[in-house]
Amino acid sequence: MTTPGSTGKRLQKPGFQSRILGRPGGTGLKPKAYEAEISGAQHDEIPPQTGGLVKALASIADRAAAEGVSIAQLPVSRLAPHPHNDPERSAPQPESTQWKVLLKSVREQGVQIPCLVVTRAAFVEAHPNLASTLAPECEYVIIYGHRRCAAAAAASVELVPAIVDDSILVGAGDLDRMTMENWGREDLNPIALAHQFATYSTELGLGQRSIGERLGVDQATVSRHMRLLFLVPEAQEAVRTKKLTMNVAVEVATDLPWGPARSWQKSVAPEQDTDERAETQRKVLALVTEHGMTPTRAVSRIVAEREARATAAAAGIEVIADPAERFDSDPEAHRIADPAEADTDALLAAIDPDTGNLAYYSTAVPERATGETSEATDGRTPAGNNDPKGNPQRSSGNDVKLRAEAQRLRRVAVAKVASRGVGRDKLGAWLIDQFRFRIRATDNSRAWKLAFDWATANDGLDAATVEAWQSELEQGVDLKARNRAVWAVSLAAAELRASDKAHVWDGGERAYLTLLADEGYTPTEWEAAQLRGIGSGE
Repeated sequence: MTTPGSTGKRLQKPGFQSRILGRPGGTGLKPKAYEAEISGAQHDEIPPQTGGLVKALASIADRAAAEGVSIAQLPVSRLAPHPHNDPERSAPQPESTQWKVLLKSVREQGVQIPCLVVTRAAFVEAHPNLASTLAPECEYVIIYGHRRCAAAAAASVELVPAIVDDSILVGAGDLDRMTMENWGREDLNPIALAHQFATYSTELGLGQRSIGERLGVDQATVSRHMRLLFLVPEAQEAVRTKKLTMNVAVEVATDLPWGPARSWQKSVAPEQDTDERAETQRKVLALVTEHGMTPTRAVSRIVAEREARATAAAAGIEVIADPAERFDSDPEAHRIADPAEADTDALLAAIDPDTGNLAYYSTAVPERATGETSEATDGRTPAGNNDPKGNPQRSSGNDVKLRAEAQRLRRVAVAKVASRGVGRDKLGAWLIDQFRFRIRATDNSRAWKLAFDWATANDGLDAATVEAWQSELEQGVDLKARNRAVWAVSLAAAELRASDKAHVWDGGERAYLTLLADEGYTPTEWEAAQLRGIGSGE
């Protein structure tokens, strides 16, 4: 087939034949010769100009005849969409430019490119469980060409050309054709594709690996799409409209799957199909989309809040929504580090917005020893708490203990994070943060020593000294080892700065604690207090 205006060479948009049927490793679909011609004749379902179309239709008819079938003109009113196809493909899409162009073409010329259909009787025999989904007036079921038929109905065009070929139902060939046709579309709907992948599990009993082998795609792709089905409806809609990225959606669905048990799940948590799980997932998605948290951190935050509320309920402590509203004079003046510091009838709590843990308050302003500050400002040295030369005043004994405990817990966590290594993208983003906040790393001998200690304990380095380790990295060609070392040293530099008693926390510590939180670390109350004291511009 030649394209209008071409030089005679066969030009074809990568379509059903080239983009899918040519996939190496796909075992499911055995294409008919006429299908390649249909694919070559269509361009996003918009018919080509009439000159090339005449030759294309003749070629399709010849190939169909060779298969023992022909092109027939069928009433649109007698055609039903395939029950497993994306419903959007059979509905008008007035906001779509492609739909407008297709509709205009159908109104002016009718449907030119044939659809592929099967008879109702053959379809019901192949899929008896789907018989009840077909309307009484249905005589044929569409396999592909749903948008062309929808445009014909919208344009009041009564007849459409179609190839009736019941043989494509053999071996669930109808499912293969729909899935592969949708897979190659520019306006691919990930949720619709997820449902089609799931159909192979429910209809044919295939596992994810077998589905991938059948369709010629890797198992990870199948798995990622099928996980989208464990999202609450509004999250699925956000994926469909591209308001929620695929990566975030998959991570949330993996950590907090919601909905009925699926046949392909290896294990199902008791709370999976509960309203509580649905609400938890919604809260996590809100933290991700509205507050910029990573899914891992958001899940930890929500889980911490649930446990905190349970703790407060068990202790009979009232949890207030907004301390600033309750203590409009100065909420931090009412803040206490230990609930034992307040009488039972004066004790309140709130959920820390950063960690999800309980933050305690006393209805009466607690008396503090000279030089002691509330936990919300312990160790941060706020404005007005410096000596005349601008040097930080000495912290209270309670502050020293809280800071030391925070440092101990943080160093255990960061050592594990350093040993796990990191991908290039995350490493690059972290190094940019270090540059922004002037966190010295590569020329920081103390950071190298701390990173060396971590690497020796967790990775079993061969080098006996920091210098020997540095020499190995300078001379070696193992890029992964170099990246791991840069990661560890940069984390060590950030940890040393956060531990420096003379340093007032700023945006660098916020970035550092956010990174650790993304890796599963929950900041202590002392650390959360320091973070709250950081200005928005820092």
